Amino acid sequence: MTDPSHLAANLEDLQIRLSFQEDTLQQLDAVIIRQNAVIERLQRRCDLLEDRLRALESRPAEGQKISPEKPPHY
Repeated sequence: MTDPSHLAANLEDLQIRLSFQEDTLQQLDAVIIRQNAVIERLQRRCDLLEDRLRALESRPAEGQKISPEKPPHY
């Protein structure tokens, strides 16, 4: 037969472990939520930068003319 005090100690140990695991999961969940917000913000910035780059690439640069002459430093 198993000692009831031993079973109680094992049960208490399991309850303590479960409590720590639940706390760790909550902390990890909070980290994931923060990281997801950062990722979403960075994705929006990347999208905006891509749009700006495409807009710049699609229009000729102001004041730039292609000249057949070599620049003076040649």
